[in-house]
Formats: sequence, structure tokens, C-alpha cells
Amino acid sequence: MRHLLLTLLCTTLLTACVETHIGVRSTSDTFDLGEVTAEDGTRIQHRVQADFEAGPALIRRRTESRDVPYLGLNVRAIDRSVANARGLEAWKGVLVSSVTDGTAAATAGLRVGQVLLSLDGVVLSGVDQFRDVVASDLAPGVPCVVARLIASESEGGWLRDELELTPAARRVDEAATERTALAWSKELLRRTGLQLASVPAEMAHTVGVGDVDLALVAGVISGSRAYNEGLRAGDRVLRCNGQAVASAAEVERLLRAGSGRLELAVTGPLGDHTATVRTDERLDRRRSLNIPIIVEHQSTVARSSTSFLDFIFQFGFNHDWSAYPSATREPATRSSLSILPFGMFEFERSPEERRTTLFWWITFRSRR
Repeated sequence: MRHLLLTLLCTTLLTACVETHIGVRSTSDTFDLGEVTAEDGTRIQHRVQADFEAGPALIRRRTESRDVPYLGLNVRAIDRSVANARGLEAWKGVLVSSVTDGTAAATAGLRVGQVLLSLDGVVLSGVDQFRDVVASDLAPGVPCVVARLIASESEGGWLRDELELTPAARRVDEAATERTALAWSKELLRRTGLQLASVPAEMAHTVGVGDVDLALVAGVISGSRAYNEGLRAGDRVLRCNGQAVASAAEVERLLRAGSGRLELAVTGPLGDHTATVRTDERLDRRRSLNIPIIVEHQSTVARSSTSFLDFIFQFGFNHDWSAYPSATREPATRSSLSILPFGMFEFERSPEERRTTLFWWITFRSRR
């Protein structure tokens, strides 16, 4: 019997499944690079977007504020059901559904239930047309003529008249976004976890971050060696292996020189920093180990999970660990361990919180 059990155990171990998958998980993030305001009040915001598959990009968002005409009312279409209920002709004019107190429409005498036949000489037939006329034909502070119908109980129908309406001004922001791809090093990302982008001097001047070429960290894979060494998105690489660098291509050249590590001096929103990053890491590998009933293990550079005899004989353990984006030079990680000896012990550790649970019903929690 003992030999049979040993044979079954050895067979189980030999049939363990080990898998390797190539490909970095698709991740993207953005950070502010700078914002400038033109003389006319136009705001231009520049952001860098990291994408570990498609590559980094510079996002340029132009926001312009301008005054648009504002009447202070809402209208609805006069379809056949509305027309029949009110004794009107379908699709002739628009029905006033609400009027805001104190606005140009209220001051001019427009009220809920009235029908607008024309606006600034344009005959109305629907809500979209009404909005187009307001946006295209009217101007703040310039009077226009409105033809309307007013329900008259004494006349038993509708009375037509005209009034003058002066639109007010409402300030609105209009934004347009442009995306420019940045040159970067795939090899550097694969071997260090660092997505380094090249920002030409002309572009750097435009966004207001200098007048020279820049080697800019667009993103860092959580859990990688570059991440653990404190490199973060927004850092500018000044020197690599003792040499001044100004582009991702220059850093890649030093990487290919074969020293086995990169000594980086950077500066950024978190201040000056130096880091030594080994270059033999395989960030694109995902490991999976499954031994039926006994052990299950999954791991990537940013997350790992291990279970042993979990929930089968009510004895075993679970261990989970993960790294996620950090706003400081220190890694942000979370780990938990569950042990199941007829009860439960579990703890979690993160930069913000610590939690310990004993036997399901006793929990200790603390925040930093």
C-alpha cells in the first residue's frame, strides 16, 4: 500500500503542468507633462501616455473658451400626438417645454406651452433645427425676432405674434486632442521594464520642458527591476553608465554594449535619483505550475499566486502578491497569506493598510 501511494504521488508530480507564455500584458497610463496658456486664453495641455504594446505618445489637448448665445429655454418637437392633443399642425414650429427664470427667454415673455414658429427669420420644424439656429445664426447681445403662437382661451385657439429676444452670453470650453507617437525602445522595455521615449528638442520646447532632446520615462511595468529601483513615469534620464544621454536610442545602444546592467541618473517630479538596473530580466514570461490537488502556482512580473491543498482537506495555504503603480520611489505592493488549519489566519500588507484576520471573526486593521 505504501509503495502504491508513493507511486501515485510521483506520477502526480511528473504530470505537473508548466506553461510559458510570451507577451507583456497590455497596460496604459498617462501623466501631465505641462500646460501653457496663450494670450487669447487658450489652454494647451500636454500629457504623455504609456502603452506597453503600441508605444508611448504625446497627447496635446487644446481647450478654447468662448461665449455662445444662451436663451434659457428648452423645446420639444410637435409630432402628431402632440399636435392632435393641442390642436396644432404637426412639425410646424417647436413647443416650449421649460423656461429658466431670469434668462433672456423669460425676460422676453416666452412661457411653457407656447409654440415658436420661427427664430431670426428661420422657420422651425424640429428640435435639432432649433439648436442649429441658436448655435449658428444667433450671437450674444444681438437682438433677434421670434414668431410664436400663444394659446388663447377667449379666442378658442392660438394667437400669433412676434417679439424681440436678445440672447445672453454663456462661457463654454471647446477641446480638441492631437496624438503624436514617440520613438521608444522595445528592447529596453523587454529587458528592464522601462518604457523610455525620445522627445525631440523642438517638441520639448513646444510643451515647455526644455530646449534639448530628452530621454523621458513614459511608463514602468509594476514589479519589474526598474520599478523596484524607484524609476517612475515622468523621470528624465540624464546619464547612463556614466555617459550623458538624450534619447531612448542612446540608452539602448549602451544596453546592447553588454555590461549586464544600466546605471541611470534621472530627475523628475519626485526629485533626483540614481538606480542600477540589471538587464537580464524576462518580463514577457508568464509561469504556470499545476500539480493536481496539491499545488497551483501562477506568476508574472507584477503578480504571483500560490495555493497548497487549498479547500480540499481544510488544510493548506494561499499566498498572493501583487505590485501596482506607485506615486513614490518606493514600490507599492500588496501581499496576503491564508492558512487553513480548521480555521483561518490571513494578513495583508500594503503601503496604506495592514490587516490581520484570525479564525474568520477576529480582524485587526491599521492604516499608515
